[in-house]
Amino acid sequence: MRVFWAFFLFCTTVSSMAQCWKEISAGIYHSAAIHQDGTLWAWGFNENGQLGDGTITNRNTPVQIGNATNWVELSTGGNHVLAIQSDGSLWAWGHNFWGQLGDGTFGNQRNAPIRIGSATNWKSVIAGREFSLALKTDGSLWSWGDNFYGQLGHSQNQFVPNQIGTATDWQSISAGGNHVLAVKTDGTLWAWGLNLHGELGDGTTTNRSTPVKIGVDTNWSIVSAGNDFSIALKTDGTLWTWGHNDFGQLGDGTFDDKVVPGKRGNSTNWRTITAGLDHVLAIRDDGTLWAWGWIIGKFGFNTDNTKNIPTKIGTDADWLSVKTGDRHAFATKTNESLWGWGEGAWGKLGNDSWVDVSAPELLSAQAPTGDAVQKICVSGTVSNLLPSGANIKWYDSPSGGAPLSANTALVHGNQYYASQTKWGCESIARLAVTVSINTILPSAPSGATIQTFCGSATVVGLSATGADIRWYSVVSGGLPLATSTALVNGVHYFASQTINGCESTTRLDVLASVNMVDPPTGAISQTFCEGATVANLMATGSALKWYSSPAGGIPLSPSTLLISGVHYYASQTIGSFESCSRLNVLALVNTTLPPTGQQSQFFCNSGTVADLKATGSLIKWYSTETGGIALPTSFSLIDGVDYFGTQ
Repeated sequence: MRVFWAFFLFCTTVSSMAQCWKEISAGIYHSAAIHQDGTLWAWGFNENGQLGDGTITNRNTPVQIGNATNWVELSTGGNHVLAIQSDGSLWAWGHNFWGQLGDGTFGNQRNAPIRIGSATNWKSVIAGREFSLALKTDGSLWSWGDNFYGQLGHSQNQFVPNQIGTATDWQSISAGGNHVLAVKTDGTLWAWGLNLHGELGDGTTTNRSTPVKIGVDTNWSIVSAGNDFSIALKTDGTLWTWGHNDFGQLGDGTFDDKVVPGKRGNSTNWRTITAGLDHVLAIRDDGTLWAWGWIIGKFGFNTDNTKNIPTKIGTDADWLSVKTGDRHAFATKTNESLWGWGEGAWGKLGNDSWVDVSAPELLSAQAPTGDAVQKICVSGTVSNLLPSGANIKWYDSPSGGAPLSANTALVHGNQYYASQTKWGCESIARLAVTVSINTILPSAPSGATIQTFCGSATVVGLSATGADIRWYSVVSGGLPLATSTALVNGVHYFASQTINGCESTTRLDVLASVNMVDPPTGAISQTFCEGATVANLMATGSALKWYSSPAGGIPLSPSTLLISGVHYYASQTIGSFESCSRLNVLALVNTTLPPTGQQSQFFCNSGTVADLKATGSLIKWYSTETGGIALPTSFSLIDGVDYFGTQ
């Protein structure tokens, strides 16, 4: 017995999609599309190789798959993809645990498209969660992959395409989680596969392994199979639903399952429908967009996030087509713009993000950005215009027309319009730029021709007066220097200015004088006796100068008395440069008074320094008035000699 994973979905495809996407299909966590030029693109979850780019790397923006330009149909399933080329050949890639690729194997995933069989008459494909179906041009219906619930329409699993019965009048099909809906050319409705919640619509909850006709009506037009519920339109524009209804996805105002198709409301203007995991999106003939069931892009089971009756999304009335995947959707408007919303996990919206989007968001390439007025000097061509974007094209009209050649001459006052192209899709909107051509050349900027800098300096430190200054290493030509370019002593730098789009042809010549002399060295705290002067300050350097401030000021006179607790600052000069920074020295001036005592002292016969008398603290005796070394206490006194005491 297998576990039924009720949260999975399957394939949905939208044809004639926007702007440049011919067809887009949304799976569970991945999406794929065919470009108008026939190229194939994919994005989102890729751990099973379902993007087909030869890797298992997740992508949050479209990536082109191979180089083929003849893809015409595709469908994304749970974690696999089916596609048809213009020659009618069938291709598949991605997860293959149940043989859903149809290559005769199972269990081996494929990271790039592989051809399935040799037939060249395949018409359309539909990928279910872990099974696949396809129509041939002769109206026959084929299936392969997982068949646990009879969703293949016959009795056993198939690892290659196998025809369902012998009928050749199948018109359209839709695959849900584990059931299938189909319409024949006579307008009759058929269903088979899982029927746990009455999603087949035959009045029972019995699984069916072969197609069973649902009712007797012959005016069924469009069908879409959700995970475990079904929706359909009739040719009269009425809406019908049945199956599981836990989130109100049947749109009948209840949360009760229904086992037969039921008409919802009286509207007869439903144009298109698409069923997701547990929600429905639809468009009416008036171009309005509607939703019910789980409102994708929102979370929590409440009245804001679940609707059990059709509810209009916004007020726009220009919606053209819509298709949904598991819980993300794509839609187009009549202006060919592409929109997406819902869960953003794994980058499946293709908007370069994993963030959920709660309301339709424009996914088409938007207009490039740039200045609305661009100034050109003397003359210019389209190549001189400067927008910001990818693969820019310029036009002479806001829409339509042919791209202008890059060498098209610009006309003063005219408007030009730029589009950009991303992922092969050109933006619908265009950037409008008005051209202003200036025929007057400005003069060079003004400024000092010799500029001095201290230590390491860069171009940003150069000074010139003018507009939009640019610095060069040459007097003419060359490229502007980066502002971080280091200045070199003795080198000339040249400045231009730009006014109204015109850069001056003459340049201001500036000689850079870069001072790299270091400050002198020395003790940062120096002690002196009272009466010391600046001349007593000590530093190691050349041509020292002392200041009362760390910068600027006038050098102090050597005879300037030092003040205790005051900082003094020394520079040195080497060659013509005085150091920009200075040595900081704290002066400590000793103001302790000498001890007191009799200046004439008499001794009998002999005496020593220890016999000298003075009043003070920690007395020391010297043989000189200043300097010298303290005498030992045993030193013999000499008659008539002066001794000097300190404390």
